[in-house]
Amino acid sequence: MANAPPNAMLGAQQSLIMPSEFIDLTIGEVDEAESGPRSGGFLERVYHLSSPPPEGWARLFDEVWAGARYMPKRHARIQNGQLLTICRTEELTGEHMEFVHAAVERTNAAYREALTKAAGDS
Repeated sequence: MANAPPNAMLGAQQSLIMPSEFIDLTIGEVDEAESGPRSGGFLERVYHLSSPPPEGWARLFDEVWAGARYMPKRHARIQNGQLLTICRTEELTGEHMEFVHAAVERTNAAYREALTKAAGDS
């Protein structure tokens, strides 16, 4: 994240939103229609976000998630504007989801920082 220029991280939308206008995204309700069992005792859970992620936010989430360190690390990504995670049932209330929530918070902070830098570069 730190090596990419702010404009590259944000894409074309960087000129449309000011840092003060960005509202942190949060994890919302499970999309039951999109969620379901996977092989090996795993569940695929799809969560609505509090609003659609702005351009560049999903890429930042992927970078933040790649840096998350815990064992056994499970899958999480933004897909079609929603948060998709694959884990075991017992991990839905444990360490995995704690790391997912923390990654969303870190992504919000990184996105706001990139907006601030992009606004300063304008």
